[in-house]
Amino acid sequence: MSQRRLKALYLVDPTRILYATGFSYLPTERPLAVVIPEDGPIFIMGPALEYEHVRQDARLIDEVYAYPDYPGKEHPIKYFANVLNTKELGKGRIATDSFEGAAGGYGYRGPSLSNVMRNARFLDGRDIIDKMRLVKSNSELRLLRESAKWSRTAHDILLENTSAGSWDVITGVRASLEGLERMLKQLNGSYRQLKWALSPLVVGYRGQVGPESAIPHTVFTRRKIRRGDVLVSEAGVEIGGYTSERARYVAQAVLAAVADLDSAAADVIRPALPDGPARWVRDRHRPFRRGAGEQQTDNRQNDSCAGTGSPAAHQDAGTASASAAGTLARADAVGGSGRTATTVPASITNP
Repeated sequence: MSQRRLKALYLVDPTRILYATGFSYLPTERPLAVVIPEDGPIFIMGPALEYEHVRQDARLIDEVYAYPDYPGKEHPIKYFANVLNTKELGKGRIATDSFEGAAGGYGYRGPSLSNVMRNARFLDGRDIIDKMRLVKSNSELRLLRESAKWSRTAHDILLENTSAGSWDVITGVRASLEGLERMLKQLNGSYRQLKWALSPLVVGYRGQVGPESAIPHTVFTRRKIRRGDVLVSEAGVEIGGYTSERARYVAQAVLAAVADLDSAAADVIRPALPDGPARWVRDRHRPFRRGAGEQQTDNRQNDSCAGTGSPAAHQDAGTASASAAGTLARADAVGGSGRTATTVPASITNP
């Protein structure tokens, strides 16, 4: 901050706030911001209903400034401006991840903080936290590995619960519950959820069943699971605010091609790999994809998200290794995410 001659860093994004201060909350239409001055105590400005929450859980935040509610008699953004002026931050350079001064969403409306505080110069400061997140400490890596471990376990539980004639959404809910119960039992009361979701462990097929498996980001299918279907499953488990997203292709028909891709990718894929070798792997993949018809599985569509560990990104890699059983192929792309393939086993028959 001193190198950029900044007087403060103003944050509204919940993930950046969590990374910078350890404070986790459920965002609403009510504006909330954390300010990290170049010199002085860290303070938070937000609705009164979060006051006790901050005092209880935000150990790195020294001061709390609360407004009654949104929209209120005085708009929260104007209240924020008054607090910043009182803190002698009304002039000078302030880096922020939102020139509006609020995260927005849920029907929020209000004036821009940069327009209300015309004597201050607001600069884009998103990269300040985001660049820090790109370099992982050993503790962060342990959290990501633990998340990846439980994502893998969740996939195994999902497959155990999969049968022909069942709805994919019901199968996913059952597997998510069983996986969560198993994880909480093993962690023996030490687990604490930091990012909001109905469940910190989620696994399912998300509608990618049979012909719909060719649609990378579908969300629902009316089609029940049938014997021989190509299935695509996805799992995410939040551990300490970090999530390793993992997905699997399930298709016996593509097993040989997946194994071939595994060998090709393993020879060239490394961290920070330039696009040249990656393009070579894709070119080798292309003939298989052309012959797969509507059941094709395109590893270039893989998604990878590490929660507070790194910004959401589309990852241009997908490696897989065939299992000895010949019905399951698992993929672990660099960064703890991958897609794998297996079919509804031949022993499962339609009712």
